[in-house]
Amino acid sequence: MPEDNTHLPKPHLLRGKRIAIVGGGPAGLTLARLLQMNNVRVHVFERDVEAHARLQGGSLDLHEKSGQLALDRCGLTRHFSTVARPEGQATCVIDKHGVRRAALAVDDEEESTPEIDRGALRDLLLSSLDEGTVIWGSPPCAILPEANRHRLVFERRQAELFDLVIGADGLRSKVRPLITPIKPFYSGVTFIETRLSNVDDRHPEIARFVAMSQRR
Repeated sequence: MPEDNTHLPKPHLLRGKRIAIVGGGPAGLTLARLLQMNNVRVHVFERDVEAHARLQGGSLDLHEKSGQLALDRCGLTRHFSTVARPEGQATCVIDKHGVRRAALAVDDEEESTPEIDRGALRDLLLSSLDEGTVIWGSPPCAILPEANRHRLVFERRQAELFDLVIGADGLRSKVRPLITPIKPFYSGVTFIETRLSNVDDRHPEIARFVAMSQRR
């Protein structure tokens, strides 16, 4: 397919348009998949040098009417079910003395919201895209308006012009300032994640908390 999507029917809004998605996270890759399913050529520019260059952070709860709906429209529901963790819906609140104060079992929730690791979700979406869709190690350092187009400027590759630029590049987005002057700010809430391996053998006192979360 030509990069400018001239293969699309004449009435198509994206015919003759070059499309760039900045950011190869779940949102950017999902959109790329949906566009390609409709025969639209798209480029995804991602800062990571390759898919497994770093940990992707904590797991995500995918709700039926949002994340799961998007994956269903991507044709990836069956693959999602093989890597998701329905048991991840269970929640247990334990105080500093190790006393369980509240618990929510999987069956207590009205909606299915299985968890999936961000890395697994990224791999799932990447495997569904055409080869070469994601251009690794290429975050734009500037996005410059030029007539009715935008020029993406890079440190390690030649600048390129695009008709449509979609921002999916998170907190330090290069696209956001083109849309709004509002900047991200600290809300006052901090989330700390800790990862422990071989918990049953090395940290049995913590392992028992996991068992507690499974009891009603």
